[in-house]
Amino acid sequence: MTENKKESIWDKEFSIFPKKSPKNKKSKKIKKKVPTKKSWPVMALRLLGTMILVLVGIALFTASGVYAYKNQFSDKAYYGTRLLGEEVGGKSAEEIERIIKDKIGQIEFSFIVDNQVYIAKPEDTGLSFKSTVSAEKAVLRGKNSNQLEDWVYAFASLVYKVTSSVAAEGSERYFFENVEVESAIDHAVLAKFTENLSLKFNTESQNANLMISGSDVQVVPAVYGRKIVADSIAHQIKEGIQNADSPKINIEFQKVNPAIVEKDTAESIAAAKRIIETPVRLTYKEKVYTPDNKAVAGWIVFKQQNINGKQVLAPVVDQSLVSKYLFVISKEINIAAINRKITVKNGAEQVVEQEGKDGLALDNSKASSQIVASLNISKPVSLELPTYTVAYKTQVNNVLVADWAKYIEVNLSTQRMCAYLAGGIQ
Repeated sequence: MTENKKESIWDKEFSIFPKKSPKNKKSKKIKKKVPTKKSWPVMALRLLGTMILVLVGIALFTASGVYAYKNQFSDKAYYGTRLLGEEVGGKSAEEIERIIKDKIGQIEFSFIVDNQVYIAKPEDTGLSFKSTVSAEKAVLRGKNSNQLEDWVYAFASLVYKVTSSVAAEGSERYFFENVEVESAIDHAVLAKFTENLSLKFNTESQNANLMISGSDVQVVPAVYGRKIVADSIAHQIKEGIQNADSPKINIEFQKVNPAIVEKDTAESIAAAKRIIETPVRLTYKEKVYTPDNKAVAGWIVFKQQNINGKQVLAPVVDQSLVSKYLFVISKEINIAAINRKITVKNGAEQVVEQEGKDGLALDNSKASSQIVASLNISKPVSLELPTYTVAYKTQVNNVLVADWAKYIEVNLSTQRMCAYLAGGIQ
C-alpha cells in the first residue's frame, strides 16, 4: 500500500529570484524540487527567538540581582554615594554620621584676599552642621522615589560596585551626585566675622579735592574704595564644604565710587578763579591796601555741598583767613589806649599820676565779613576800613600813709611794748 505523504511548507522551495522556464517548450510539467532548510527567513526567526530568550534570561537574572542588592542595602548607603568628597557606600547612618563629624573637625576655610590667606574654622563663620539628618539623607539616596527610578538607581549602584569600566564612570557621572551636607549659618556670627574681615581689607573711597597753589587751583585725584560682598561669603562657605576638606574662599569686593571725581571739579575750579581774579581795594585815610591774586587765593577753602542732589566742591572765602590778613594791616592802624593812673592815699586823697587817652582799633570782624560777602559773589571790593574807639581804663593805686606818732605795738607773747616814731621807726 502506498502511503500518502502530506506536503509541508518546508518541502517548498523559496527563492528571491524568478525561475526561468525550461528550454524544452514541449514539456509542460515542471519538476518540483525539495526546499532547503537553510533559507534566510527561517534563520532570522530562529535568531530572533534565541535573542529574546537570552534577553529575558539576562533581565530576569539582573532583576533578581538588583532585588537582592536593594534588600542588602536597605539600611546602608548605595555604592557611589559621596559625602564631603568621600565614598560612603555600604555604610550605615551611624557610620556616616561619624565620618561627617570627623571630616568637619578637619575643615578649615582659607579666605584669599590680595594674595594673603586668612584661616578660619567653620564655627568662626557661624556655620553649623546637621550630621544626623545628612547621614540619613545619604542612606535614603535612591530609595525614596517611585519603584522604577529606585530600581534604575540600584542597578547603577550595582554597576558602580562590580566594575571600574566606562559603565561605572557613566553611572557615577549621571546618577551619583555628591550628597549635600545639611548645614545652617548663624548670620549674626557671620556678620561679625565679615565685619572683622572688612576692617582689615575694606578701603574707603576719597572724593576728588581741590587745593590752592599760589594763585592756581590744582586737582587732587579721587580714590576709589572697595567693600567685601557679604552675601558672596555665605554662598561660598555653604558650597565649599561639600567638595573639599579645606575649601578656598575667594573674597569678592564691590567697588565703592567716590561722590566727587575729577570731572566733577571743573565748575568749582572756574568759580574759584573768578574769586581769585576779583579786585580788592582797602583804604584807611591816605593808606591803600590791594591784596594780590595770591593773597586772595589764600583765603579760599573748598567745602563739600549738596546742590540739587549732587555733591560738589564749592569754593568759599574763609572769614578767619581774611581776618589774619587784616590783623597784619591793623598793626599800621591801631593806636593803643593810654590808661589813666591815680593814687589814693588813706582812702581819701587822690593824686593823678597819668592822664588817660582813648585808642583806636581796626574793626576786624566788620571788615572781614564785608570782604567775604563781596568775594563769595565775585563782586569787586572797595572798602574804607572801619575802626572803633578803644576807651582808656583807669588804674587806681591805694596806699596807706600812717601817723606813726599815734601808734604803739604790744606783743603779749613776748610781753613787749614798742612805740613808733615819725616815719614808722620803732
